[in-house]
Amino acid sequence: MRLEGRQTYSESVQVACGDPAGNRFVVLRLCQYPEMGVAWLWAAAVIDGRFALMVDNEAPWSGTSSVQDGAQAASYAAATRAASFSFSRSGPRDRPSAATARFEGSHRRRRFAVSALFEPAAGFTGLLQGRSEQFGAVRAEVTIGGQSYVIEGPGQWHEQPQTDPRFVHPFVYASLWGPGIFSTLLQTEEGSGGYVIAPTGVTRFDRAAFAAPGRTRRVRASGPDGSMDLMLHEVRSYGFGVYRQTWRGAFVRTRLGDTPMIGFANTFPTGYRPA
Repeated sequence: MRLEGRQTYSESVQVACGDPAGNRFVVLRLCQYPEMGVAWLWAAAVIDGRFALMVDNEAPWSGTSSVQDGAQAASYAAATRAASFSFSRSGPRDRPSAATARFEGSHRRRRFAVSALFEPAAGFTGLLQGRSEQFGAVRAEVTIGGQSYVIEGPGQWHEQPQTDPRFVHPFVYASLWGPGIFSTLLQTEEGSGGYVIAPTGVTRFDRAAFAAPGRTRRVRASGPDGSMDLMLHEVRSYGFGVYRQTWRGAFVRTRLGDTPMIGFANTFPTGYRPA
């Protein structure tokens, strides 16, 4: 709670991926606050209908900043008695050559672990200040209880350092991935936008409009480069507390024309109803 609305430096890093059929997903996110000695640890997975989740928004953390201007690599790490996270990136933040992520924790007192390798193919910087979003191929091994599963498919890696407080304004944020095509869409009360990266080039949007959260959810995007109309179909939704609100995540399937895509659409707070 001592972070809510507070102007303090923080660094977030995330990796997410799914199998092309949209039956298996995983996402790992670490947000570290070097000046406050706190880290947020999030891990979620869906494996053929089986779900696992680990969240800690009050993890004591004694690390230092991982983001250095012009650095050719970065490593993020945080650990508690219950869980550990580590992320490693080779190459500069806006043009990485490879990245890895590891998580070890539990879900309902059973082992929940993830090891992921990310190989970038395309990227975009500048949708939000400081945010670098990379897309490509991911191979992840997910262990739930005594069973291990492999996910091989498209995914996303993103990093975002900032000093402004996080989770102050309502938002909807979707990240979508397909064979050679990737998209990010964002709607907030302060503005919206997004883009699609395709083999033919990048289409930028200055407006994105999401319907209310649900099993199906329409999103329309438009801008000077063109428009896009998608129907997101939820594979699994889930939620947890962030300050006094509930954050809602959803793994989704969709199609852009004839191209199948998978990804996620996250809403904060759950009660946010975009106009």
